[in-house]
Amino acid sequence: MEQKRSTPRYKIQLKVEIKGVNRVFNAETADISLKGMFLKTTHNFPVDSFLELKCVIEPMNSSIEMLGKVIHQIPGYGVGILFIEYKDNALKMIETLILYTLKNIESGNN
Repeated sequence: MEQKRSTPRYKIQLKVEIKGVNRVFNAETADISLKGMFLKTTHNFPVDSFLELKCVIEPMNSSIEMLGKVIHQIPGYGVGILFIEYKDNALKMIETLILYTLKNIESGNN
């Protein structure tokens, strides 16, 4: 089955804290776009569940927070997340991170 994305995904690795009920889980992004991300995690989050996400952006010495919805799951490997809500300036920071990454790839500094 071919999936069509409305925005491209970029192979950017970020550390992510996932806030759950009475627990915080740690994960890492496999890729990210302006509308979602794939998280590498062995924890199985149910499809359609909502997660509070906090991504650490080391190049900018900052973090961003979003509310995401699990849209698919690969048990034992990870989950696909659709962003539902961006907190503060999270969307702008993701745009900046993608541009920064692309610039470094083009200049050979990856």
